Amino acid sequence: MLETLRNKHIVLHDIDMNRNCRYVTERFLVEQHLLRNGITTVIKDRSRVGDHCTSWMGSSDDTKNIRYKVYNKFVQILESAEVRKSLGSRMEGLVADDDERFMARLLRHKDHGMSLLELTFYGSTLLYLEKYHAHLDHARDLLSTCPVYDCSYEEMWKQRANCIESMVAVHIPAKKVFAYCHWWSSVRTDEAGEVEIISEKVYEMEPGCTAMTLVAGKTKGMFPSRDTCEGLVYEFSEVGIVEHKNISIGWSEKKHSKESRPLAVLVEKPASDNQEGHVRWIRKVHSSFFTAGHNILVPGTEYTVVASGLADFRGKSCWHLVTECGLKIKAGKSLADIWERWISPYRGDNGMYLIHQIPKMRFLAERKVKIRGMFDMKCVLVRT
Repeated sequence: MLETLRNKHIVLHDIDMNRNCRYVTERFLVEQHLLRNGITTVIKDRSRVGDHCTSWMGSSDDTKNIRYKVYNKFVQILESAEVRKSLGSRMEGLVADDDERFMARLLRHKDHGMSLLELTFYGSTLLYLEKYHAHLDHARDLLSTCPVYDCSYEEMWKQRANCIESMVAVHIPAKKVFAYCHWWSSVRTDEAGEVEIISEKVYEMEPGCTAMTLVAGKTKGMFPSRDTCEGLVYEFSEVGIVEHKNISIGWSEKKHSKESRPLAVLVEKPASDNQEGHVRWIRKVHSSFFTAGHNILVPGTEYTVVASGLADFRGKSCWHLVTECGLKIKAGKSLADIWERWISPYRGDNGMYLIHQIPKMRFLAERKVKIRGMFDMKCVLVRT
C-alpha cells in the first residue's frame, strides 16, 4: 500500500490512534503526574488548547515521533471550533453527530465524564497494528494512577455557565458580515483576525428574559432548527446542557427565519456605566410580546419601569413598557398618562426624548376600570 502511495508521490504524514476513558482530569494534574514519572516533554500550549487538554512528546528512541494527548471530550466540544479554525462552534456535535457509535459513547459517560487519549504517530513508516496497540496500552498504563474527577456533563456545563458574563455580535452591513459569539475562553487566546470598530452599540435582553440562545447548527446557518439535521437528534438537556443562571441553549422546534418573531426583546445599554438607575430604550418593539396592562397588572402591586419604547398598535402610537420583574406591558391610557408626565422634563430641543437620562419610574396598579366600553388599569405614580 505504501509503495503504491509513493509511486503516486503521496507520503504518509501521520496516523492517529485513540481510546475513550471514563472520568476526567485537568492539565495541572496531568503535568504533575508526568513529572513524577520522569517525563519533561510536555508541550507548552495552554494558551491555545486551555486547561483541559495536555500533550507531550515521547522521549525514548521508539517513541520520539509520537505525540500523546489526553483531553476532556465534553469541554473540548464546548470550547473548540472546527479543526484548524480558531473561531466557531461544534456544540451541535453533542446532540446530532452523524457517528451513531460516538453518540452512544458520549451518552454512556454523561454521568461521570469522558476523556480521550490520543496518540499521533509521525513519519512515513507504517507499523504493525499490534505495535500501535502496544503504544496505546503503555500510555493507558502510564495514566492509570493520574488523579481524575467523577464529574457529570451537567456539572461541567454549570461550572462554565457560571463564568459567562456576556455574548458578542459584530455586524458590518457594508460587507454583509455577521459574526456571533456565545462565549470566549479567557485562557485560550486564539487570534481570529482584526476588525476596526467604527461605531458600537450595546444591547441587553430585557429584565426577566428567558429566551433561548440558538446553536448555529451543522450547516452554520443563521436560521437553524432541528429540521436541518438528519437522523436521531437528542435534546441538549440529555447531554447536560440544562437551563442555568437564565442561560438556555438549544434549537427552535420550527425553522427560524428573518420573518419569524424574535426570540428576545433588546434594550439599548447606555455607553456610561453610571446610568444603571435610568430607563433603557427598546431598540425595536414587537407588540406581540406585550400584554395590555389591565390583563397583566395585579391591583395593589407596585411596579418599576426599566425599559420603554414606542410602536404602533391598531393604528395608534402606544407606549410599550418593561418592568423590573420582567412584565411586558402595552400601556393603557392611565399608565401612558403618568408615564408621559414622568418623561416630559427629558424632552430635548429636537423633540426627541433623552431616554438614557430618564430615571426608572415606580407606579401602583390600583384597580381595573371600564371607560367608554374599554377596559384599563388605573395607575398612580409612587413618589420616592
